[in-house]
Amino acid sequence: MTTAETTQVVRADGLDAAGPYWDGLPHNLFSSANWLRTGEVLGGTPARYSVVQREGLPSSAQVTWRSSGEMWVYNDPVALLRLGAAELEGHVEESAAAEVAELAAVVGQAAQELYPARISVLPSGYRPGLVVGSAHDVPLLLDDLEKDGDPTTAVMHVGEEDDRTVALLRERGYVGMAAAGNSVLEIDPAWGGLQDYAAVERRRGKRVRQEVDAFRASGATIREAGVAALGARHAELHAAHLRRYGHDATEDSSRRLISAIQQWPAGRPLVLEIVRDGTVDGFLVAYEWGGELFASMLGISPDTPYGYFNLIYYEPVRRAVEAGLSRIHFGPGTYQAKRQRGCTVRPLTSYVRVPERWEATVARLASLLDVAYRREMGALRG
Repeated sequence: MTTAETTQVVRADGLDAAGPYWDGLPHNLFSSANWLRTGEVLGGTPARYSVVQREGLPSSAQVTWRSSGEMWVYNDPVALLRLGAAELEGHVEESAAAEVAELAAVVGQAAQELYPARISVLPSGYRPGLVVGSAHDVPLLLDDLEKDGDPTTAVMHVGEEDDRTVALLRERGYVGMAAAGNSVLEIDPAWGGLQDYAAVERRRGKRVRQEVDAFRASGATIREAGVAALGARHAELHAAHLRRYGHDATEDSSRRLISAIQQWPAGRPLVLEIVRDGTVDGFLVAYEWGGELFASMLGISPDTPYGYFNLIYYEPVRRAVEAGLSRIHFGPGTYQAKRQRGCTVRPLTSYVRVPERWEATVARLASLLDVAYRREMGALRG
């Protein structure tokens, strides 16, 4: 005699409430409890945690947030669509530029009908909010995402290798755009140090030597510090770095992030600092998890010659080789520089479903932006 399996989806608002269900799930760095606690501090509101339980045990889960436009733009599909080509200069085809601008304006005017949006995403990780132990649970989690009838629902930053989830989303009427990419450097186990990484390609070797030599000639050095060393100077550098890239950033928000990192460190944190003339001129916070290194928080003065490349690429590569790690995740942005330094850019597609009257507009705009973003990543030629 067989007994039907008991399956249910349990919801909890905030990680404290979800804690009893969260243990035992197949976590990555970005779904770990401490990472999510940090995300809740920065987001200002608790996330919703939906856990699939089979026979009383957690099987899979999903982290979602409700946005009315206040979330980080790359975690909010409506904000991304409204942004249009603002961050894609040179990558939108000339023949499509006017249409993109017009459609983005229409989405902006429709924002009151498109919000609130229920969004499946892991904070500060460019990953979907899905924590999957069994592929059979994904339809249940998507049902839960859509259950409350929010005008817009979305699953952000889905990897192209997750073809089952992609197929399910498309069947449900979601449209996608690859608005971000994860830049990944595979570490060859035969490498004995930075010199072997540099020797893979002649142009890379010349570039590494020039940039390392110029950095050292400036008198700058890189040292390792602990998360406890992060303070006001690091918040200043972080906020200034974000503002140089056009983001609305304050030192106060950077201090709150630092405080959360110190209170709830995730994985194995690695803090690197550039020191020049006795002053911290840059820093990187990265995390080791599962034999891989994930670059995260960054702040750097533009005054140190080649400080960026030495801090962000060469020192992490040297340390990853020494530690026997398998790869480094450098995340989105500055794709050309990352490709030049050996990274492969893996497109991450965000899927969104909107009310029927806006489906055609959003589908057309998403398709045009998808082409432009992929061209920026080097995933599309032309």
